[in-house]
Amino acid sequence: MRHYVVNSSKEGQKGDEIDVHPFRLRDCFRNPNLHYSNQAFEYWLILHFDDHQGSGMNRYDYYDRINTLIKSFGASYDGKKSKLINEYFYELLDGIDEKTRENRVDLAIKRTQRNYDRHVHSSPALEESTTTVFKLVKELLRYL
Repeated sequence: MRHYVVNSSKEGQKGDEIDVHPFRLRDCFRNPNLHYSNQAFEYWLILHFDDHQGSGMNRYDYYDRINTLIKSFGASYDGKKSKLINEYFYELLDGIDEKTRENRVDLAIKRTQRNYDRHVHSSPALEESTTTVFKLVKELLRYL
């Protein structure tokens, strides 16, 4: 099964790390294999460390929020330039949360699913802050 990630702010562009497909956000409801984040993919990263309840958060606040959350681990994220996730940051994303003793990926999936389920799903543009990346991750985890 082929999955696609939609980034509405850069539709049709190709980068070194991601192939962004020129789908419109409304197409996400017609094709369950299209995945989106409103406002940005970084929302998915935040949910690994923070139980954000899904209220609106501007994409330009994501980078500072991520860095605040990972600073105590001695990590940083350059969300304004490279947006690369280095190996150490990846290990943090895949690690165990000290408070809950749960895997952070599992926490992010639960948090995302909860926030996603609060919406009617008439338009991804109205679902701030949400992401369907959890669906892709759950599918990938089946093969590990």
